[in-house]
Amino acid sequence: MTMDERVDAFLKGESLPVEVSAIEKELAALWQAAAESKDELIHSVKRACQLNLLIYSPNEGAYERAAIALPEIMRRHPSRVIALLAEPEAENEELAAYIASPPISSGSRGEQITIAAKGNAAKNLAGITLPLRMANMPVALWWLGDLPEEDPLFEQLLTASQRLIFDSAFSLDVGNELSRARALSLTWKSGLCGDLNWLRLARCHDLMAQFLDSSEAAPMLSHIEKISFDVAAATEGDAHFSQPFLLLGWLAGRLSLKLNEPLTPLGENIFQTSWQSGGREVIGAITLHKPASESDEASTPIGIMAAQMQFRQNGNTMAFELRRDSSRSLATRRVTKGEQTVSESSVGFSDLALAELMAQALELTGRDQAYENALRFATQLI
Repeated sequence: MTMDERVDAFLKGESLPVEVSAIEKELAALWQAAAESKDELIHSVKRACQLNLLIYSPNEGAYERAAIALPEIMRRHPSRVIALLAEPEAENEELAAYIASPPISSGSRGEQITIAAKGNAAKNLAGITLPLRMANMPVALWWLGDLPEEDPLFEQLLTASQRLIFDSAFSLDVGNELSRARALSLTWKSGLCGDLNWLRLARCHDLMAQFLDSSEAAPMLSHIEKISFDVAAATEGDAHFSQPFLLLGWLAGRLSLKLNEPLTPLGENIFQTSWQSGGREVIGAITLHKPASESDEASTPIGIMAAQMQFRQNGNTMAFELRRDSSRSLATRRVTKGEQTVSESSVGFSDLALAELMAQALELTGRDQAYENALRFATQLI
C-alpha cells in the first residue's frame, strides 16, 4: 500500500496494522502526508486533540458498543484514543496494534490507537500505553469492565488519569461495583469519578426532586412511609439492582433515613429493605419484571420502569408516582391525595445515547456530591 493509499484509508477510519514500537512514527508520517496532500479534503484535515482518552476493555465484545459511540465522542471532544483490549487469561500470547482516524465524513477529530494483548503480553499494557499519551493534555480513563479491587494495570492507569468513567449498569457484581466506587470517592482525591448509570438516572431524580421541593410535599417529607421501584430486569446477573440502589441511596440521604435492614428477598422477584425516619419505619421495595424472551430483553433495556413515594400523616396520605410508557420516550407524573388525583402530566423521558452520557461525564468540572451521597447509602443495602 502506497503512502497516499494509507493516508486515504487512515482518514476513512480504517484500522491500519502497525508495530507497537512504531506507533508514534507512523502517526506522525500519516499526518504529515495528509498536510502535504494535493487532495483539498485530505489537506484540510488537521491533527486536533484536546484529551487523552484511555479505554480498557476485558474483551472485544465489550469494546464493540463503545466503538460505535467514539466518532460522536471525538466530534465533541477531539481526542487521542488509546483502546486496550486485554485478555490476560488467554492461552496464546499475542500483541497487535492498529491506528486510525475517525472518518472525515463524521466531523470528528483526533486519532485512535488500538492495542490488543492476550496472555502474558497483557501484563505490560501499562508500560506500552502510558508513553503514548500526548503531553500536556488531560487523561480520562474509560473502564469498560467491572471495577477491580486489586489490579496493577487499573491502578497504574488510574494514577496517570484525572478522570475515571465506568458504567455500573453492566456490572457483573453490583455490590462490589458500588462498594469500589464508594471507596474511590473517599480515597482518590486527585481525580473525578463518573458513573454513566448515575447520569442515565438524571431525568428520574430531577423529576423526583421537583416534587420533593414543592410546597405541597414539604409538610409530608418527614412522614414518608414507602419508596418502591418497578425495574426491568436482566435474564442473568444482578445489574438491574444498580439503578434502584442508587436512587434509594439518593433518597435516603435526601430524606435523612437510617438503615434498619439491608435488602432481603420476599419472593422470586420481590425485594424489601427497611429504613427509619424519626422513629417511623420506611419500607423500600424493588419489584423485578423479567423479560419473557431474549427479544423482549433486547427491546426493553434494564432499569427503572416506575418509581413511587408514599407519605402518611394523621391518616392523611399522599403519593407521587413516575411511570415510563412502553416507548420509554415519555413518563407519566402523578400526585395523589387519598383516592384523589391532584395533578397528572406527561413529561419527556428519553434514554440518552452512550455518546451523550460520555460527553456529560467528560464535561464534569467537580465532584458530584449527590452521587457520592447516593453511594454512601446505597452501599449499606448490600
